[in-house]
Amino acid sequence: MQTASGATIRGDLHDVTSEYANDIEGQFMGLDILPPMEVKRKESSFKRLKLENITDPSSDGKRASGGAYDRQQSEVENDTYACLEYGFEGPIDDGDRANYENYFDAEVEETKVQRFRLRRAQEVRIAALVWSTATFSGFTAAVTTEWDNVAAVPYNDIQDAILTLKQQVGGALGSSEICMAFSEKVFRNVVQTTQIQAKIKGGAGSILDKSSGADMIGAARLADILGVNKVFYSPAQNEAADIWDDEYALLYLRNTGAARSEVQCGRSPLWTRMTPENSFVETYQEPGVSSIIVRAKQFVDEKIFFAGAGYLFSNITS
Repeated sequence: MQTASGATIRGDLHDVTSEYANDIEGQFMGLDILPPMEVKRKESSFKRLKLENITDPSSDGKRASGGAYDRQQSEVENDTYACLEYGFEGPIDDGDRANYENYFDAEVEETKVQRFRLRRAQEVRIAALVWSTATFSGFTAAVTTEWDNVAAVPYNDIQDAILTLKQQVGGALGSSEICMAFSEKVFRNVVQTTQIQAKIKGGAGSILDKSSGADMIGAARLADILGVNKVFYSPAQNEAADIWDDEYALLYLRNTGAARSEVQCGRSPLWTRMTPENSFVETYQEPGVSSIIVRAKQFVDEKIFFAGAGYLFSNITS
């Protein structure tokens, strides 16, 4: 692994802030939609099996006595990725660092700040890519009744979309999971609809109401109710605005394995030669300003593999 000239890899800062990084990861869901995929080159082309290998219905496979079997050569298609470098720095004056040491470790706290900034910027990029009718052109539809209406039928909407999603990929789920992603506001709206409450033991209002909030039914419970593998939601904000627009929600196929041949919505290629972790920490001394500089960086890309492995709901909040 390489690093900038004069910079020191700070495994100690990385390790001591890992618990914090895991905590803030719970605020974000971008990497739950486009999971990291380790790559050995900064940019490259790669091959993926075409979905048409599975969805092509041109033959029924019937063989006549003494005849040949139907034979079809599986086709592959080229794709590319290009990891870009992203990073944030924070200077810590040597005098300030000594002055603060009785209260907190300035390097640790600055590392937390820069790792958060890096992860938030990544979240903004992923949200812009996947919360988009352009990205999922042909694979999106508006719901009839917005999900912030307690009379809405999100269960019905999502069940219909699950069937549509399976049809879009010819039933080729493989090892991929069916997942749902919401903003936190939409998640809370969904679990407070009469339809979802009625599916909880005891009927509508027996477990939660608008005064008690949606935390009494979590993402795992909602996933069970909806019949999907996982539900993700995020309260992430940028400049006091929600990163995840309340007008959208995504049903999609997710895969965290190494195989790119599996049908899946997309991944986040991570160039591990330069940044073996999604947020990599290093420091260097800047004598001219008598400060140590804490840097968090990453070499990543955000990539949609197959838009048909997703179904974007729109018009879900009035």
